[in-house]
Amino acid sequence: MRIGCDRIILTVLLIPLAFAFSGSKTKMKKVELIDGIHARVPAEFYEMGEQDILERYMLYKMPLAMYSSQDRLAEFGLSISDNFWEGNDLELLGEFQQSNLNYLYDKIKIEKQGVREIHKHKVYYFEFTSATRFSNAYEKKYTIVQYMIIQNRILVFNFSCPQFDRDKYQDAAWGIMNSIKVKSNPF
Repeated sequence: MRIGCDRIILTVLLIPLAFAFSGSKTKMKKVELIDGIHARVPAEFYEMGEQDILERYMLYKMPLAMYSSQDRLAEFGLSISDNFWEGNDLELLGEFQQSNLNYLYDKIKIEKQGVREIHKHKVYYFEFTSATRFSNAYEKKYTIVQYMIIQNRILVFNFSCPQFDRDKYQDAAWGIMNSIKVKSNPF
């Protein structure tokens, strides 16, 4: 009789824990970034329109695609470099981009970087936290950026969110980056 009661109590205590942990997985949806390039983004992300992008960023060139969380704090985008990159030397590209990142941010801590393969395409990636000074305060961000060379063009996939939301979005950010599929000739 006592053993059965203990099992019931244990079951009652474990059921809420199971629901709590099962809800931590972010639902993803497949999106077409441009013709021939797909990814999976969190289901609650919406595609940003041109006006939304212009209001939030001072850009000289529009990204090919941008998606944002409903609270407008987390974002994923695809851009293409103006520069042509001859060959597939990702290590050299990584060194070049690292110097660019050091220039863009007041403070940067690169946590991971290197070459990896995603759906038959090699990418150079960085995972980092950064701080950019605005007046008397720093804006702190968590970012993953991946560079892929396709037809001598550099595709830039970027996810960022406030550093305080890192735990909320880190798994989803890597889910996005791992889901990227590019046809061999998207241009």
